[in-house]
Amino acid sequence: MKSVKLASLLVIGLGFAQSAFALPYNLLTASASVVANDNLVSPFYQVSGTGVELPGTTAINLFSATTGGNANDGFWVNISFGVSPQPYLDSAFLKAGSGYLLWDSADLAVFNAGTYDSIIMWNNTVEGIRNDNGKYKATSHAGLFVGTDPTPQVTTFSVPDASSTVSMLGLGMLGLFVASRRRASK
Repeated sequence: MKSVKLASLLVIGLGFAQSAFALPYNLLTASASVVANDNLVSPFYQVSGTGVELPGTTAINLFSATTGGNANDGFWVNISFGVSPQPYLDSAFLKAGSGYLLWDSADLAVFNAGTYDSIIMWNNTVEGIRNDNGKYKATSHAGLFVGTDPTPQVTTFSVPDASSTVSMLGLGMLGLFVASRRRASK
């Protein structure tokens, strides 16, 4: 009976250990490239500066967006995945004025390897897009790219965290071994 209890506790413990808590992922202005391109649009997902999803993108009904900020502190766009699966992104952009903040696959490596429920793109800090008075320019639109990176990049692959997977497997095997030894000794 003790071996059944031990095995049950081990299974419950492993279930809790593997559960993840989703968090927002912040794309910071300092890590973005500032580019001038008047025609950058995303066929995957794109929103206006007011958070309205723009028609014609393939993931228009999968995500939702909110926007905020001000000219003194900067602006942000939050794209929430809700119950939809987290996409694997190649790049993301935020347009303010005639400039773009562009985050490429290297900036998104941690996002793609993790579990997040939303992604927040920021136009703030010293690197932000500002007007001549030093005020941040409002967001025109923002978007996410899947499968097509608008800038030529060397493809990099992120490796999932193998240590946690191996440790979970090891703990499970250890629990089964202990349970079988206790059962055999009775």
